[in-house]
Amino acid sequence: MDKFLTNDSDKKHLTYIYKNSDLKKFGKGEVIIREGDTDEVIFIILKGRVEISKIMQGIKKEVLDSLTSGDLFGEISFLSRVPRITSVTALAPTTLIVVDRSTFEGFNLDTQLFFYKYISSISLDRKDKTEALGKKYEYESKQFIAKTFLSSKEKSQDFQNSDLIKDIITRIPRLPVFALSLSTKLFEGNISPGEVADEVKQDPPLVGAILKTINSTYYSLDTQISDLNHAIMLLGYNEVSQIVIAEGVKRTMPDTSEFKEMYDRSLIISHMASILSTKLRIGKASEISTIALLHEFGQLVTLLLKRNNKRMGSLFDLVDTSQMGKLLLKSWKLPDNIWRTIEYQSYPNYTLPEETPKGIRINVIILYLAKLCFEYLKGSKEDDLPMLFYYEHLASIKLEILPFPVFVNKIMIPFIDQRKNTLPTILHELLSSYRISKDNARTNNDNNIVLPDINQGYIKV
Repeated sequence: MDKFLTNDSDKKHLTYIYKNSDLKKFGKGEVIIREGDTDEVIFIILKGRVEISKIMQGIKKEVLDSLTSGDLFGEISFLSRVPRITSVTALAPTTLIVVDRSTFEGFNLDTQLFFYKYISSISLDRKDKTEALGKKYEYESKQFIAKTFLSSKEKSQDFQNSDLIKDIITRIPRLPVFALSLSTKLFEGNISPGEVADEVKQDPPLVGAILKTINSTYYSLDTQISDLNHAIMLLGYNEVSQIVIAEGVKRTMPDTSEFKEMYDRSLIISHMASILSTKLRIGKASEISTIALLHEFGQLVTLLLKRNNKRMGSLFDLVDTSQMGKLLLKSWKLPDNIWRTIEYQSYPNYTLPEETPKGIRINVIILYLAKLCFEYLKGSKEDDLPMLFYYEHLASIKLEILPFPVFVNKIMIPFIDQRKNTLPTILHELLSSYRISKDNARTNNDNNIVLPDINQGYIKV
């Protein structure tokens, strides 16, 4: 029992514990503690040997430690009153001193203090080991998911380059000239508000469509606007530019409910991406909002494939819509940053940031965050969103490390509130619906949230 003894006083306390506690014997292979049990008992090994183990990822048994005579175990549940986090099995015939809570509370005060001092020192060490192992398995699990995702990307290349795919892409109407031209000039960064107006005025029906949109309930402005320059002055040239490109997107899509839903979703995410870029001061708001307007065009290709090849419908569920979007927008000769961002848009869901090319990483991450915000405000639970690499992506572009509910409430929502007159009503309706949902009550208490640490580029969650 030397592990307990540092002086004569310790020996006296240990003798007292032995005399005032029960003894229990276990045969080789018997389970002494089972992970998940809710008892509050501490064991001291008088004779024998035991193994401490834990089930990792729900399937794999990992041996954490083995203990012999004089060792103590079971202390974490005793101290914290939580279910057992490990299992303990006898590796040989074993005799234990058993100290349950009622037995412990019957000890004299000096012995209780001795006992607490000892178990506190070893429980912290064991807890750290268990948490470190858990983080190791979490990291390995993430790596496995990333490798599987990247492998599936490679395997889908042949089908995506097939004649069937190329044929359907050539049949999809191109974006109108005004949308293609404006998108390119916004990315080149050499267009002024006056030039935006000049681009639009070359297409009189487009001017009418834009003014109709601005004066509709879509914006709920206080006064009617009859001049394009006035619209740019009031809403900003970036907002008007996105209305122009959105009009071009709408003309490209078939007039059906499923395509209208896709259009509305892209429109909202486009505004959210612009908000994030502006609020976080990263990237170019006009660039990322344009990308977001076009980010679902791969889904457009897939839906058209299904409609035109009904017998092969289930096959097209396996198509990588990001790749479809890339192929379509590349064929339209849009700037590289548009179609490359769309090609990599799903990477943050399944991989670490370094798998995304550095030149488009900011755009990809802002689009990822905008899509998360949209789904969350629409009512999705945080656990149902692709958050596996969320913290890593925040860190990679030097953003504040915030739990996602805090991110939404701190960054997205205040900006929407501040711009009641220059953002579409559909955004404010989404926010109102979110605020009356049951989820909102649990997202506003930021004080109880523990932020993760960053360690050599890997976020410990």
